[in-house]
Order: sequence, then structure tokens, then C-alpha cells
Amino acid sequence: MSCTLQELKPAIETVVDLGPYKKRKRPCIVCGKPSVGVTSYIFQADGRNKIGVPFCQLHLDNSDAYAKPVFENQDALDLFKKEHPGLFSRCVKGKTILFLNPPKTSGESVQ
Repeated sequence: MSCTLQELKPAIETVVDLGPYKKRKRPCIVCGKPSVGVTSYIFQADGRNKIGVPFCQLHLDNSDAYAKPVFENQDALDLFKKEHPGLFSRCVKGKTILFLNPPKTSGESVQ
């Protein structure tokens, strides 16, 4: 008695209902409100890039005012200046620079 693959296939397959895939939106990088879209990219301190920076509608409409790329931290900005001086002068210089991880301020007060 031999079975063909055609006969076994319906018995092997199982139907898995994944349901609607709902992804939680990331907050706007500027103000923290729910994002409506992504644009630009993040330049990391190790020189790698990640695509997609979330913005709310207000900041997405005014995204030309911000430097592209968004930087992970100050080290990433310094590396970008060093490795890409032409891009820096065209896409970053004179615009508002955004940092994914802004520098931490110390808790000490200056007297």
C-alpha cells in the first residue's frame, strides 16, 4: 500500500490563524506623541545605519528642518563628521540635529 504526496498533504497541513498583525507605533522622536510615519535613518556610533525614524504629523510635515540622519549620540555625530564631510555639509549643517539617546545631564547643580 503506497500513498502519494497529494493524499498526505491535506493531513500534514495545519491552518494557523495569525489574525490581524497589529504593530505598536513608536513615539515621535521629537515630542513623544504617537507617530504617523517614518522617514530618514539613524546613524549609529559604530557606523551602521537603521532605516526609519518615527515622527508625528506635525514634525513629519516639517521634517526638512531637521538634519538627516538622526544620530544615536554625540559619538555618532563626531564619526559622521569625520567619515562623511560632504554629506555633513549638505544634510546636517545649519539644521536642527536630533539625537536618539540625548546626553544625560548630571544631577549636580552648579553654584
